[in-house]
Amino acid sequence: NQIFTSMQRTDIISSRREGSRLIDGKQKREMQEYYVVKSNDLIQKARYSLTVQQQKLILFAISKIKKGDPYDKVYELSIDECCSVMGLEYDTGGYYYKAIKDDLVKLTNRLWVRFDDREATVAWISDAEIIPLSGTVYIRFHEKMTPYLFDLQNRYTQYQLYEVLVLKGKYSLRLYELLRSYVMQDELRDGKEKEVSFTVDELRKLLCCENYKRWAEFDRCVLRKAVDEINATSDIIKVSYDTYKRGKTVTRINFIIDYPNLMEKFAAHNDQRKRL
Repeated sequence: NQIFTSMQRTDIISSRREGSRLIDGKQKREMQEYYVVKSNDLIQKARYSLTVQQQKLILFAISKIKKGDPYDKVYELSIDECCSVMGLEYDTGGYYYKAIKDDLVKLTNRLWVRFDDREATVAWISDAEIIPLSGTVYIRFHEKMTPYLFDLQNRYTQYQLYEVLVLKGKYSLRLYELLRSYVMQDELRDGKEKEVSFTVDELRKLLCCENYKRWAEFDRCVLRKAVDEINATSDIIKVSYDTYKRGKTVTRINFIIDYPNLMEKFAAHNDQRKRL
């Protein structure tokens, strides 16, 4: 089914031809007020491999969902804003247009979500449409995403979109969201540390980096880089980790999640301004 009527298409194209502009500082500040809300089951159990651009694009789309929205609602995304959240340079050369289309194709592919007794394939979005010259993307979430994104009442995680826009590494973004799903922000502000433990194999699967088979390589290329970037940019959480061995083999990772102090928050704010 077509998402839009021909009359709607004509109106959109006509209005877009009046002119386009880059995302300005005001728009970026507005995007910092967008919130991402996702089921903890989706965050903690889904295994998917997306580039950092693709992750930011789908999180931007999720931030458009409002309480009470029907699952089949069509969401309108400005290509200007898509470029901004994905870190693409907006120009008239057409690269951004192709990049967004390629990423949307990836997001219509299915991913495996593990339930208590089974695994099922689920896609992020079912439909995507770009009208030439409109400067707008229209998407509809896949119906199987309804329990994970719409009208969540319990076991969900909410955070501001800007918290992940500043991250450049795909493992940093995925680990940040994973750890955030295990903490209550009020508890951190009250000085209560949170500890979250994973086996090495479990974390490799969750981050989709099973190609890093040796611990030293996994630690150097994935964990240290991700934790360092999170700590450099986040004014919400501070992360460290310990390891546990069976013999000479590291088998388990224990993350300690804390609230950053004033100096750490100040440094993170400076880093955020440079990145956004």
